[in-house]
Amino acid sequence: SIITHPADQIVNVFQAATFSVASNGTAPLTYQWFKNGAILTDATNASYTTPPTVLADNGALFNVIVTNIYGKATSNNATLSVTKIDQTIVFAALNSVQYGVVPLVLSATGGASGNPITFDITSGPGSITGNTLTVTGVGTISIQASQAGNGIYNAAQTSQSLSVTPATLTVTADDKTKIYGSSNPPLTATYGGFVNGD
Repeated sequence: SIITHPADQIVNVFQAATFSVASNGTAPLTYQWFKNGAILTDATNASYTTPPTVLADNGALFNVIVTNIYGKATSNNATLSVTKIDQTIVFAALNSVQYGVVPLVLSATGGASGNPITFDITSGPGSITGNTLTVTGVGTISIQASQAGNGIYNAAQTSQSLSVTPATLTVTADDKTKIYGSSNPPLTATYGGFVNGD
C-alpha cells in the first residue's frame, strides 16, 4: 500500500522537479511513474526527477504504480507547476540635487529578458523624456524603473527617490553716497541665483 503519495511541486522554468512515494508491502516492490497517463521510460524508482522543465510542463500530472507479487497500488496525481523566472533591475540610489540642476540622465541595469528599461515619475516635481529627468521644483521625486518580461522572465519594477533642495539666492546691497545733511538716497539691492526663468 502507499503510505505517502507524491506531493505537488512548484519550480522555475528550466529547473527539475522531484516526485517521490513511500509505500510498504512484501518485497520486491517495483515502481512505474507516469506523466499525464503516459509511461515514463526508466522512471522505475521510488522517486522520479524530471528533466529541466519548460513552461509547457505547467499543469502536468505525475503518478506512480507500485507493484509486488500480491498486486498493485496506484498513487494520487501530483501536479507540476512551472513558473517564470524573476528578473532584477539594479537602479542605484540617487544623490540629492539643487533646484536648477541641468537635466539628469538616468541609468539602470536590467535583467535577463533583454528588454529595455523605461523610467516614469510616480510623484514629485519633475518630468521624464526617455531616460532624461528634468527637475521642475523643490521636493522629493519618486522614479520607477520598469522592464517588461517575456516567455521566460517576469516583468520587474524598482524605484528610487531624488531629493531636490532649494536653489541658493544672493542679495547684495548696492553702494550709495550722499552729501552730509542731505536726505538718504533710495536704498537698492541686486538679487542673484534665480534659475529656470524664475
